[in-house]
Amino acid sequence: MNEKKGMCFELFSNGVAFCLFGSTGDLAKKKIIKALFDLFSKKYIRENFFVINVASRDYDDESFRKYVSEVLKTEGVSESDSFLQRNYYFKLDYSDQESYKRLVSRISELEKKYEQNVKNRIFYLAIPPSSIKQTISNINSSTDLKDGKNKIIIEKPYGENFCSATLLNRFIKKLDIEDNIYRIDHYLGKEGVLNILIVKALNYLFYSTFNNKFIDNIQVTVYENEGVDDRGKYYEGIGAFKDMITHVLEMLSFLVIPPPSDMRADAIKSLKLEFFKNIIIPDNDFISKNYVKAQYLAAENIKGYKEIKNVSPNSFTETFVAFRLETKLDYLKGVPFYIKFGKRMKEKLTRIDVVYKKSDNDFSKKYFIDEPNVLTFVIQPDVGIKFSFNAKSAGAKFCVESTELKKDFGSSNLIISDYERLIIDAVNGDKTLFLSSDEMSCMWRYIKRIDETFIKDGSRLEFYKPGEVIESADNLIKKDGKKWIYI
Repeated sequence: MNEKKGMCFELFSNGVAFCLFGSTGDLAKKKIIKALFDLFSKKYIRENFFVINVASRDYDDESFRKYVSEVLKTEGVSESDSFLQRNYYFKLDYSDQESYKRLVSRISELEKKYEQNVKNRIFYLAIPPSSIKQTISNINSSTDLKDGKNKIIIEKPYGENFCSATLLNRFIKKLDIEDNIYRIDHYLGKEGVLNILIVKALNYLFYSTFNNKFIDNIQVTVYENEGVDDRGKYYEGIGAFKDMITHVLEMLSFLVIPPPSDMRADAIKSLKLEFFKNIIIPDNDFISKNYVKAQYLAAENIKGYKEIKNVSPNSFTETFVAFRLETKLDYLKGVPFYIKFGKRMKEKLTRIDVVYKKSDNDFSKKYFIDEPNVLTFVIQPDVGIKFSFNAKSAGAKFCVESTELKKDFGSSNLIISDYERLIIDAVNGDKTLFLSSDEMSCMWRYIKRIDETFIKDGSRLEFYKPGEVIESADNLIKKDGKKWIYI
Protein backbone atom coordinates (compact mmCIF):
# COMPACT_ATOMS: atom_id res chain seq x y z
CA MET A 1 0.00 0.00 0.00
CA ASN A 2 3.00 2.34 0.41
CA GLU A 3 4.37 1.82 -3.10
CA LYS A 4 5.07 5.14 -4.79
CA LYS A 5 4.03 5.64 -8.40
CA GLY A 6 3.95 8.52 -10.84
CA MET A 7 6.55 11.27 -11.31
CA CYS A 8 8.51 10.49 -8.15
CA PHE A 9 11.49 12.69 -8.88
CA GLU A 10 12.66 16.27 -8.99
CA LEU A 11 14.80 17.75 -11.77
CA PHE A 12 18.31 19.03 -11.10
CA SER A 13 20.20 21.68 -13.05
CA ASN A 14 23.77 22.66 -13.83
CA GLY A 15 24.77 26.02 -15.20
CA VAL A 16 22.42 28.62 -13.70
CA ALA A 17 22.98 32.37 -13.65
CA PHE A 18 20.38 33.82 -11.27
CA CYS A 19 19.97 37.58 -11.59
CA LEU A 20 17.89 38.93 -8.70
CA PHE A 21 16.46 42.41 -9.24
CA GLY A 22 15.32 44.00 -5.98
CA SER A 23 17.85 42.00 -3.99
CA THR A 24 17.75 44.43 -1.04
CA GLY A 25 13.96 44.37 -0.85
CA ASP A 26 11.60 42.71 1.58
CA LEU A 27 10.73 39.70 -0.59
CA ALA A 28 14.35 38.86 -1.33
CA LYS A 29 15.22 39.12 2.34
CA LYS A 30 12.29 37.03 3.59
CA LYS A 31 11.97 34.41 0.85
CA ILE A 32 14.21 34.35 -2.19
CA ILE A 33 17.71 34.40 -0.67
CA LYS A 34 16.88 31.50 1.64
CA ALA A 35 15.21 29.57 -1.19
CA LEU A 36 18.34 29.90 -3.35
CA PHE A 37 20.53 28.75 -0.47
CA ASP A 38 18.31 25.72 0.15
CA LEU A 39 18.28 24.75 -3.52
CA PHE A 40 22.06 24.97 -3.62
CA SER A 41 22.63 23.12 -0.33
CA LYS A 42 20.20 20.35 -1.37
CA LYS A 43 21.96 20.17 -4.77
CA TYR A 44 18.86 20.93 -6.80
CA ILE A 45 21.08 23.56 -8.41
CA ARG A 46 24.58 22.19 -8.77
CA GLU A 47 28.15 23.30 -9.37
CA ASN A 48 28.05 25.92 -12.15
CA PHE A 49 25.72 28.29 -10.34
CA PHE A 50 25.98 31.90 -9.18
CA VAL A 51 23.71 34.77 -8.09
CA ILE A 52 24.18 38.32 -9.29
CA ASN A 53 22.21 40.58 -6.96
CA VAL A 54 20.87 43.78 -8.52
CA ALA A 55 19.70 46.89 -6.68
CA SER A 56 20.35 50.62 -6.51
CA ARG A 57 22.02 50.72 -3.09
CA ASP A 58 25.77 51.12 -2.47
CA TYR A 59 27.14 47.61 -1.95
CA ASP A 60 30.05 45.73 -3.46
CA ASP A 61 30.50 41.95 -3.64
CA GLU A 62 31.97 41.54 -0.17
CA SER A 63 29.61 43.87 1.67
CA PHE A 64 26.61 42.24 0.03
CA ARG A 65 27.87 38.79 0.98
CA LYS A 66 27.87 39.99 4.58
CA TYR A 67 24.28 41.15 4.05
CA VAL A 68 23.31 37.72 2.69
CA SER A 69 25.08 36.04 5.59
CA GLU A 70 23.05 38.05 8.09
CA VAL A 71 19.82 37.19 6.26
CA LEU A 72 20.67 33.48 6.41
CA LYS A 73 21.62 33.68 10.09
CA THR A 74 18.12 34.94 10.91
CA GLU A 75 16.89 31.71 9.24
CA GLY A 76 19.17 29.58 11.42
CA VAL A 77 21.86 29.01 8.75
CA SER A 78 25.40 29.09 10.14
CA GLU A 79 27.47 27.35 7.42
CA SER A 80 27.07 29.15 4.11
CA ASP A 81 30.56 30.03 2.80
CA SER A 82 30.31 28.11 -0.46
CA PHE A 83 26.97 29.75 -1.27
CA LEU A 84 28.15 33.22 -0.23
CA GLN A 85 31.13 33.09 -2.57
CA ARG A 86 28.72 32.56 -5.45
CA ASN A 87 26.92 35.83 -4.66
CA TYR A 88 27.89 39.01 -6.52
CA TYR A 89 26.46 42.51 -6.47
CA PHE A 90 25.68 44.91 -9.30
CA LYS A 91 24.49 48.44 -8.62
CA LEU A 92 21.97 49.41 -11.29
CA ASP A 93 20.27 52.56 -12.40
CA TYR A 94 16.94 50.99 -13.39
CA SER A 95 16.21 53.68 -15.98
CA ASP A 96 19.64 53.64 -17.65
CA GLN A 97 19.93 51.35 -20.68
CA GLU A 98 23.74 51.33 -20.50
CA SER A 99 23.55 49.90 -16.96
CA TYR A 100 21.75 46.85 -18.33
CA LYS A 101 24.36 46.32 -21.02
CA ARG A 102 27.06 46.37 -18.36
CA LEU A 103 24.98 43.95 -16.28
CA VAL A 104 24.71 41.45 -19.14
CA SER A 105 28.43 41.83 -19.76
CA ARG A 106 29.10 41.05 -16.10
CA ILE A 107 26.85 37.97 -16.29
CA SER A 108 28.83 36.77 -19.34
CA GLU A 109 32.10 37.19 -17.44
CA LEU A 110 30.81 35.12 -14.53
CA GLU A 111 29.43 32.44 -16.87
CA LYS A 112 32.96 32.00 -18.24
CA LYS A 113 34.34 31.81 -14.70
CA TYR A 114 31.85 29.10 -13.79
CA GLU A 115 32.46 27.26 -17.08
CA GLN A 116 28.83 27.29 -18.13
CA ASN A 117 28.74 25.54 -21.47
CA VAL A 118 24.96 25.91 -21.66
CA LYS A 119 23.68 29.29 -20.52
CA ASN A 120 20.56 29.28 -18.34
CA ARG A 121 19.82 32.80 -17.18
CA ILE A 122 17.01 33.63 -14.75
CA PHE A 123 16.08 37.31 -14.37
CA TYR A 124 13.91 37.48 -11.23
CA LEU A 125 12.00 40.78 -11.02
CA ALA A 126 11.18 41.26 -7.34
CA ILE A 127 10.45 44.93 -7.95
CA PRO A 128 7.36 47.21 -7.88
CA PRO A 129 4.84 46.65 -10.72
CA SER A 130 5.42 50.19 -11.97
CA SER A 131 9.03 49.23 -12.86
CA ILE A 132 8.34 45.90 -14.56
CA LYS A 133 7.69 47.08 -18.13
CA GLN A 134 10.76 49.32 -18.35
CA THR A 135 12.98 46.66 -16.79
CA ILE A 136 11.81 43.99 -19.26
CA SER A 137 12.34 46.43 -22.13
CA ASN A 138 15.91 47.18 -20.99
CA ILE A 139 16.75 43.50 -20.51
CA ASN A 140 15.32 42.71 -23.95
CA SER A 141 17.42 45.47 -25.53
CA SER A 142 20.56 44.18 -23.84
CA THR A 143 20.41 40.45 -24.60
CA ASP A 144 18.68 38.01 -26.93
CA LEU A 145 15.68 36.83 -24.92
CA LYS A 146 14.57 34.55 -27.75
CA ASP A 147 17.65 32.31 -27.64
CA GLY A 148 15.79 29.87 -25.35
CA LYS A 149 18.13 30.29 -22.38
CA ASN A 150 16.88 33.57 -20.89
CA LYS A 151 13.85 33.54 -18.60
CA ILE A 152 12.14 36.35 -16.71
CA ILE A 153 10.21 35.69 -13.49
CA ILE A 154 7.68 38.42 -12.72
CA GLU A 155 6.65 38.73 -9.10
CA LYS A 156 3.08 39.72 -8.26
CA PRO A 157 1.18 41.97 -8.49
CA TYR A 158 1.09 41.90 -12.30
CA GLY A 159 0.25 45.52 -12.89
CA GLU A 160 -1.27 48.01 -10.49
CA ASN A 161 -4.75 47.79 -12.02
CA PHE A 162 -6.62 46.24 -14.94
CA CYS A 163 -5.35 48.82 -17.41
CA SER A 164 -1.66 48.52 -16.49
CA ALA A 165 -1.86 44.71 -16.40
CA THR A 166 -3.43 44.68 -19.87
CA LEU A 167 -0.79 47.04 -21.23
CA LEU A 168 1.97 44.87 -19.74
CA ASN A 169 0.53 41.75 -21.39
CA ARG A 170 0.26 43.56 -24.72
CA PHE A 171 3.83 44.79 -24.38
CA ILE A 172 5.11 41.25 -23.75
CA LYS A 173 3.10 39.97 -26.71
CA LYS A 174 4.51 42.73 -28.95
CA LEU A 175 8.05 41.73 -28.01
CA ASP A 176 7.10 38.10 -28.75
CA ILE A 177 8.64 36.88 -25.48
CA GLU A 178 5.66 35.20 -23.78
CA ASP A 179 7.59 31.90 -23.80
CA ASN A 180 10.28 33.58 -21.70
CA ILE A 181 7.88 35.00 -19.09
CA TYR A 182 7.13 33.19 -15.82
CA ARG A 183 4.42 34.93 -13.76
CA ILE A 184 4.94 33.57 -10.27
CA ASP A 185 2.30 32.94 -7.61
CA HIS A 186 4.09 31.31 -4.72
CA TYR A 187 0.90 29.63 -3.46
CA LEU A 188 1.03 27.31 -6.49
CA GLY A 189 4.37 26.00 -5.27
CA LYS A 190 2.99 24.97 -1.89
CA GLU A 191 2.85 21.25 -1.19
CA GLY A 192 -0.72 21.52 0.06
CA VAL A 193 -1.97 23.18 -3.13
CA LEU A 194 -0.40 20.50 -5.33
CA ASN A 195 -2.08 17.90 -3.13
CA ILE A 196 -5.49 19.42 -3.91
CA LEU A 197 -5.08 18.52 -7.57
CA ILE A 198 -3.70 15.03 -6.91
CA VAL A 199 -6.17 13.96 -4.19
CA LYS A 200 -9.21 15.05 -6.16
CA ALA A 201 -8.07 13.74 -9.53
CA LEU A 202 -6.81 10.32 -8.39
CA ASN A 203 -9.50 9.36 -5.88
CA TYR A 204 -12.86 8.46 -7.41
CA LEU A 205 -14.69 9.06 -4.13
CA PHE A 206 -13.87 12.77 -4.29
CA TYR A 207 -13.81 13.30 -8.05
CA SER A 208 -17.16 11.62 -8.68
CA THR A 209 -18.89 13.65 -5.96
CA PHE A 210 -17.33 17.01 -6.82
CA ASN A 211 -20.46 18.59 -8.27
CA ASN A 212 -23.60 20.46 -7.24
CA LYS A 213 -25.47 17.23 -6.61
CA PHE A 214 -23.28 16.49 -3.59
CA ILE A 215 -21.50 19.73 -2.59
CA ASP A 216 -23.32 22.34 -0.51
CA ASN A 217 -20.62 25.03 -0.42
CA ILE A 218 -16.87 25.59 -0.57
CA GLN A 219 -15.00 27.73 1.96
CA VAL A 220 -11.55 29.32 1.83
CA THR A 221 -9.86 30.76 4.91
CA VAL A 222 -6.52 32.58 4.72
CA TYR A 223 -5.50 34.03 8.08
CA GLU A 224 -2.27 35.84 8.90
CA ASN A 225 -1.46 36.71 12.50
CA GLU A 226 1.12 39.26 11.37
CA GLY A 227 0.24 42.82 10.47
CA VAL A 228 1.39 45.04 7.64
CA ASP A 229 4.42 46.11 9.71
CA ASP A 230 6.98 47.99 7.57
CA ARG A 231 5.11 47.52 4.27
CA GLY A 232 2.76 50.46 4.73
CA LYS A 233 3.60 52.19 1.45
CA TYR A 234 3.09 49.01 -0.55
CA TYR A 235 -0.10 48.03 1.26
CA GLU A 236 -1.69 51.45 0.88
CA GLY A 237 -1.46 50.98 -2.86
CA ILE A 238 -2.90 47.48 -2.96
CA GLY A 239 -4.93 46.46 0.13
CA ALA A 240 -5.94 42.99 1.28
CA PHE A 241 -8.20 42.17 -1.65
CA LYS A 242 -5.72 42.73 -4.47
CA ASP A 243 -2.89 41.35 -2.33
CA MET A 244 -4.58 37.97 -1.81
CA ILE A 245 -7.23 37.43 -4.49
CA THR A 246 -4.95 35.86 -7.11
CA HIS A 247 -3.66 33.39 -4.49
CA VAL A 248 -7.21 32.38 -3.64
CA LEU A 249 -8.41 32.08 -7.23
CA GLU A 250 -5.38 30.02 -8.19
CA MET A 251 -5.99 27.61 -5.29
CA LEU A 252 -9.64 27.32 -6.27
CA SER A 253 -8.73 26.62 -9.88
CA PHE A 254 -6.70 23.58 -8.76
CA LEU A 255 -9.66 22.47 -6.67
CA VAL A 256 -12.43 22.74 -9.24
CA ILE A 257 -10.84 21.60 -12.51
CA PRO A 258 -11.56 18.10 -13.81
CA PRO A 259 -8.62 15.67 -13.89
CA PRO A 260 -6.21 16.86 -16.62
CA SER A 261 -5.03 14.45 -19.31
CA ASP A 262 -1.49 14.75 -17.91
CA MET A 263 0.72 17.13 -15.94
CA ARG A 264 1.82 19.19 -18.93
CA ALA A 265 1.41 22.93 -18.57
CA ASP A 266 -0.95 23.26 -21.55
CA ALA A 267 -3.29 20.52 -20.29
CA ILE A 268 -3.66 22.10 -16.85
CA LYS A 269 -3.77 25.73 -17.98
CA SER A 270 -6.60 25.17 -20.44
CA LEU A 271 -8.75 23.68 -17.65
CA LYS A 272 -7.86 26.45 -15.22
CA LEU A 273 -8.75 29.05 -17.80
CA GLU A 274 -12.27 27.61 -18.04
CA PHE A 275 -12.73 28.27 -14.32
CA PHE A 276 -11.45 31.84 -14.57
CA LYS A 277 -13.64 32.57 -17.59
CA ASN A 278 -16.72 31.29 -15.74
CA ILE A 279 -16.38 33.36 -12.56
CA ILE A 280 -19.58 35.38 -12.34
CA ILE A 281 -18.90 39.12 -12.35
CA PRO A 282 -21.32 40.36 -9.66
CA ASP A 283 -23.73 43.25 -10.01
CA ASN A 284 -24.08 46.07 -7.48
CA ASP A 285 -26.89 44.42 -5.56
CA PHE A 286 -24.94 41.18 -5.12
CA ILE A 287 -21.85 43.09 -3.98
CA SER A 288 -23.80 45.11 -1.41
CA LYS A 289 -25.14 41.92 0.17
CA ASN A 290 -22.13 39.60 -0.13
CA TYR A 291 -18.92 41.57 0.42
CA VAL A 292 -17.40 42.65 3.74
CA LYS A 293 -14.19 44.58 4.34
CA ALA A 294 -12.52 45.73 7.54
CA GLN A 295 -9.33 47.24 8.96
CA TYR A 296 -7.52 46.25 12.15
CA LEU A 297 -7.27 48.59 15.12
CA ALA A 298 -4.56 49.01 17.71
CA ALA A 299 -4.23 46.65 20.67
CA GLU A 300 -1.76 46.14 23.50
CA ASN A 301 1.75 46.30 21.98
CA ILE A 302 0.25 46.22 18.48
CA LYS A 303 -0.04 49.25 16.21
CA GLY A 304 -3.30 49.80 14.43
CA TYR A 305 -3.10 49.88 10.64
CA LYS A 306 -3.42 53.68 10.53
CA GLU A 307 -0.48 54.05 12.94
CA ILE A 308 1.96 52.31 10.58
CA LYS A 309 4.61 54.34 8.77
CA ASN A 310 3.55 55.55 5.30
CA VAL A 311 -0.13 54.87 6.02
CA SER A 312 -2.54 57.79 5.88
CA PRO A 313 -4.32 58.55 9.17
CA ASN A 314 -7.50 58.75 7.07
CA SER A 315 -6.84 55.53 5.17
CA PHE A 316 -9.75 53.26 4.32
CA THR A 317 -7.48 50.50 2.95
CA GLU A 318 -8.88 47.12 3.95
CA THR A 319 -6.80 44.53 5.84
CA PHE A 320 -9.62 41.94 5.90
CA VAL A 321 -12.14 40.85 3.27
CA ALA A 322 -14.94 38.27 3.26
CA PHE A 323 -17.16 37.61 0.26
CA ARG A 324 -19.21 35.14 -1.74
CA LEU A 325 -18.12 33.97 -5.18
CA GLU A 326 -20.14 32.04 -7.78
CA THR A 327 -19.34 30.24 -11.03
CA LYS A 328 -21.22 29.48 -14.25
CA LEU A 329 -19.56 26.05 -14.59
CA ASP A 330 -22.43 23.61 -15.10
CA TYR A 331 -21.26 21.05 -12.56
CA LEU A 332 -20.85 23.68 -9.83
CA LYS A 333 -23.73 26.01 -10.72
CA GLY A 334 -25.47 27.10 -7.53
CA VAL A 335 -22.60 26.09 -5.24
CA PRO A 336 -21.45 29.19 -3.33
CA PHE A 337 -17.79 29.86 -2.55
CA TYR A 338 -17.32 31.67 0.77
CA ILE A 339 -13.91 33.31 1.11
CA LYS A 340 -12.28 35.24 3.92
CA PHE A 341 -8.74 36.47 4.39
CA GLY A 342 -7.06 39.06 6.55
CA LYS A 343 -4.16 40.25 8.67
CA ARG A 344 -3.91 40.36 12.47
CA MET A 345 -6.14 37.33 12.77
CA LYS A 346 -5.89 34.86 15.65
CA GLU A 347 -3.35 32.61 13.88
CA LYS A 348 -1.55 31.89 10.62
CA LEU A 349 -3.63 29.41 8.63
CA THR A 350 -4.68 28.64 5.08
CA ARG A 351 -7.33 25.99 4.46
CA ILE A 352 -10.06 25.00 2.03
CA ASP A 353 -13.21 23.25 3.28
CA VAL A 354 -15.41 21.41 0.80
CA VAL A 355 -18.74 21.08 2.62
CA TYR A 356 -21.01 18.28 1.40
CA LYS A 357 -24.77 18.33 1.61
CA LYS A 358 -26.27 16.84 4.73
CA SER A 359 -27.72 13.38 4.66
CA ASP A 360 -31.37 13.58 3.64
CA ASN A 361 -33.13 10.40 4.71
CA ASP A 362 -35.58 9.36 7.41
CA PHE A 363 -32.89 7.75 9.57
CA SER A 364 -30.70 10.85 9.72
CA LYS A 365 -33.70 13.08 10.40
CA LYS A 366 -34.89 10.82 13.20
CA TYR A 367 -31.54 10.63 14.96
CA PHE A 368 -30.65 14.31 14.62
CA ILE A 369 -27.44 13.95 12.60
CA ASP A 370 -26.69 17.57 11.84
CA GLU A 371 -22.99 17.64 10.92
CA PRO A 372 -22.06 17.55 7.20
CA ASN A 373 -19.19 15.65 5.63
CA VAL A 374 -16.27 18.01 5.07
CA LEU A 375 -13.14 17.48 2.98
CA THR A 376 -10.45 19.84 4.29
CA PHE A 377 -7.16 20.74 2.63
CA VAL A 378 -4.77 22.44 5.07
CA ILE A 379 -2.23 24.45 3.06
CA GLN A 380 -0.22 26.14 5.82
CA PRO A 381 1.44 26.32 8.28
CA ASP A 382 1.14 22.54 8.39
CA VAL A 383 0.21 20.50 5.33
CA GLY A 384 -2.57 17.96 5.62
CA ILE A 385 -5.92 16.55 4.54
CA LYS A 386 -8.94 15.74 6.71
CA PHE A 387 -12.27 14.13 5.97
CA SER A 388 -15.01 14.61 8.56
CA PHE A 389 -17.86 12.12 8.81
CA ASN A 390 -20.49 10.91 11.27
CA ALA A 391 -20.10 7.69 13.28
CA LYS A 392 -21.38 6.00 16.40
CA SER A 393 -19.59 7.05 19.56
CA ALA A 394 -18.78 4.64 22.36
CA GLY A 395 -21.52 4.03 24.92
CA ALA A 396 -25.19 4.80 24.40
CA LYS A 397 -26.89 2.72 21.71
CA PHE A 398 -27.57 5.46 19.15
CA CYS A 399 -25.18 8.19 20.28
CA VAL A 400 -23.56 9.76 17.21
CA GLU A 401 -20.57 12.05 16.88
CA SER A 402 -18.59 13.71 14.12
CA THR A 403 -15.11 12.23 13.67
CA GLU A 404 -12.38 12.53 11.06
CA LEU A 405 -9.76 10.74 9.02
CA LYS A 406 -6.56 12.76 8.89
CA LYS A 407 -3.25 12.70 7.05
CA ASP A 408 -0.46 15.15 7.91
CA PHE A 409 2.40 15.85 5.52
CA GLY A 410 4.15 18.66 7.38
CA SER A 411 6.83 16.56 9.05
CA SER A 412 8.29 15.11 5.84
CA ASN A 413 11.88 16.18 5.16
CA LEU A 414 11.20 15.77 1.44
CA ILE A 415 8.95 18.85 1.30
CA ILE A 416 10.56 21.84 -0.37
CA SER A 417 9.33 25.40 0.03
CA ASP A 418 7.05 27.11 -2.48
CA TYR A 419 9.78 29.44 -3.75
CA GLU A 420 12.27 26.57 -4.05
CA ARG A 421 9.84 24.56 -6.16
CA LEU A 422 8.93 27.44 -8.48
CA ILE A 423 12.51 28.61 -8.97
CA ILE A 424 13.70 25.14 -9.95
CA ASP A 425 10.67 24.76 -12.25
CA ALA A 426 11.60 28.02 -14.00
CA VAL A 427 15.21 26.89 -14.31
CA ASN A 428 13.99 23.69 -15.96
CA GLY A 429 11.52 25.52 -18.23
CA ASP A 430 8.41 23.98 -16.64
CA LYS A 431 5.57 26.54 -16.71
CA THR A 432 2.88 24.27 -15.21
CA LEU A 433 2.74 26.21 -11.94
CA PHE A 434 3.09 29.67 -13.47
CA LEU A 435 0.32 31.96 -14.71
CA SER A 436 -0.44 32.66 -18.35
CA SER A 437 -1.43 36.07 -19.73
CA ASP A 438 -4.95 34.74 -20.36
CA GLU A 439 -5.33 33.67 -16.72
CA MET A 440 -4.20 37.08 -15.53
CA SER A 441 -6.58 38.88 -17.90
CA CYS A 442 -9.58 36.90 -16.62
CA MET A 443 -8.68 37.49 -12.99
CA TRP A 444 -8.13 41.20 -13.55
CA ARG A 445 -11.62 41.57 -15.07
CA TYR A 446 -13.09 40.28 -11.82
CA ILE A 447 -10.67 42.28 -9.65
CA LYS A 448 -11.47 45.47 -11.60
CA ARG A 449 -15.19 45.10 -10.95
CA ILE A 450 -14.78 44.59 -7.19
CA ASP A 451 -12.13 47.29 -6.90
CA GLU A 452 -14.22 49.95 -8.62
CA THR A 453 -17.51 49.21 -6.89
CA PHE A 454 -16.56 47.96 -3.43
CA ILE A 455 -12.93 48.40 -2.44
CA LYS A 456 -12.89 52.11 -3.28
CA ASP A 457 -16.10 52.70 -1.32
CA GLY A 458 -14.73 53.96 1.99
CA SER A 459 -18.16 54.03 3.61
CA ARG A 460 -18.26 50.21 3.64
CA LEU A 461 -15.17 49.86 5.85
CA GLU A 462 -15.57 48.23 9.28
CA PHE A 463 -13.01 47.83 12.06
CA TYR A 464 -11.79 44.94 14.19
CA LYS A 465 -9.37 44.27 17.00
CA PRO A 466 -6.49 41.83 16.37
CA GLY A 467 -7.67 38.24 16.71
CA GLU A 468 -11.33 39.24 16.81
CA VAL A 469 -14.14 37.46 14.95
CA ILE A 470 -15.72 39.94 12.55
CA GLU A 471 -19.47 39.75 13.01
CA SER A 472 -20.35 40.91 9.49
CA ALA A 473 -18.23 38.10 8.02
CA ASP A 474 -20.06 35.63 10.24
CA ASN A 475 -23.42 37.02 9.14
CA LEU A 476 -22.39 36.84 5.48
CA ILE A 477 -22.69 33.07 5.53
CA LYS A 478 -25.36 32.78 8.23
CA LYS A 479 -27.90 34.69 6.13
CA ASP A 480 -27.65 31.84 3.60
CA GLY A 481 -28.47 29.29 6.31
CA LYS A 482 -24.87 28.04 6.51
CA LYS A 483 -21.94 28.38 8.90
CA TRP A 484 -18.17 28.70 8.71
CA ILE A 485 -16.44 25.37 9.28
CA TYR A 486 -13.52 27.36 10.68
CA ILE A 487 -14.11 30.76 12.29
